[in-house]
Amino acid sequence: MDEDKKKVVMIVIIVLCIGLAAGITYWANRGGSSRKKISGIPMACANSKCGYTTELTIKEFKKLMDGKRRDTSTSNITSIAPSAFECPECGKMSLFTANKCEKCGEIFLTDFNSRDYTDRCPKCGYSKIEEELEARKEARRKSRSKE
Repeated sequence: MDEDKKKVVMIVIIVLCIGLAAGITYWANRGGSSRKKISGIPMACANSKCGYTTELTIKEFKKLMDGKRRDTSTSNITSIAPSAFECPECGKMSLFTANKCEKCGEIFLTDFNSRDYTDRCPKCGYSKIEEELEARKEARRKSRSKE
């Protein structure tokens, strides 16, 4: 093969490699893969007499967090605890980030005193953590039975 043909072949290979790399990069970062898109931040009031729940947009939550950072009345020890915000319904510092059930849409606070899964919905009983663990156990059972 003469020199001119070798150069053309090399240029074609380089262009194809760059195109392939760009395609892989686009596909991997398109956002529609297994990553969960956040539609909103569920919030719930811990005051049992109130029961207020809402879902904030990311912009609203950032605004709420900015207001919390400017509040210098809280001590440093609270920085390791979940942040409480003022509930717009009852006015108490009892609004916390919460869970939202994937099955029924119920917004609820995590019950850390329970010996159950932390994402167990009090309304319908669904737990994504439990479902994923059971799926892993089943996959392990299937792979062991094939051996």
